[in-house]
Amino acid sequence: MFIIDKITRFKSRNANNLLLGFYRENLALLCRKKWGRQLFRKLTNLPPEPQQWVFIVGCYNSGTTILQRVISAHPEVSSPPFEGTELTAGFPDLEYGNWPRLMYVNFNNWDCLENESGDLASTVKNDWLIWHAINKSVFLEKSIAHVAHIRWIQRNFENAKFIVLRRNGYCVNEGILRRSASQFANDPVKQAHYSSRFLAEQWLEINSWIDTRTLDWDNKLEISYESFSDAPEVVTKKIFDFIGLDSSLVRTTDNKSLQVGSAEFRIKNQNGESLARLSDEQRLDMWVVFSEKMLEYGYFEKSVYS
Repeated sequence: MFIIDKITRFKSRNANNLLLGFYRENLALLCRKKWGRQLFRKLTNLPPEPQQWVFIVGCYNSGTTILQRVISAHPEVSSPPFEGTELTAGFPDLEYGNWPRLMYVNFNNWDCLENESGDLASTVKNDWLIWHAINKSVFLEKSIAHVAHIRWIQRNFENAKFIVLRRNGYCVNEGILRRSASQFANDPVKQAHYSSRFLAEQWLEINSWIDTRTLDWDNKLEISYESFSDAPEVVTKKIFDFIGLDSSLVRTTDNKSLQVGSAEFRIKNQNGESLARLSDEQRLDMWVVFSEKMLEYGYFEKSVYS
């Protein structure tokens, strides 16, 4: 089952094109190294910048990966196979110290690019343009760490557009507990940081950080994981209209899958399963921290305070 699951996810990441996926993902492994990027640039001519840069920002476990795959299925969109921060140099490692899905531990480094010059932007663009097809008009990038880089991106990527994705904080944190915290079951120091309360602080800070840096933008679109998973065709068309892409390529198939061009996706709201895995004590610990922001976004506590 494990092997079948890996193959299924590989096919999904690459729109069922196994040969292209094998090429892209192995090239990406090479381009994680500085020498690999330099070698590839010497062997090829980089395309010009895209007409439109688009960035997905949101908290961990909010659905940013599946959203990236859906948008990337549009024939006018290029996107790297891994998070762009892994495919270039210069961005700080906000999970430094082996803290998967816990960039809040390194909160003091979030604004370290505030005074960065344009030299880094030139390097980043050259590294990312390796993944841009000359016949496509849009480049889409999704890295969770870009939450901390919003202002820097605005300064250095002209007319960049942002898709802000939000999700119920309980479900975000349950996924982090299940996927990351379980790795450190025998490490009390790590376990202390992967507490319900600390994860709630991270969810609150990430979303507050986005809010304070996107307050006056006309170039952002805010959507929720819940609306996307419950009405994927409607929301995907809204996203394509926002970016300036042909939304007629989006439809719901007879088997209720979302189709974008020739690619199909099964979109499911998994909040119910996530909420069921949390104890009332965990939920209460989180609610004390992020209740105000949760209510602001329309997420209401129904079981702890019933």
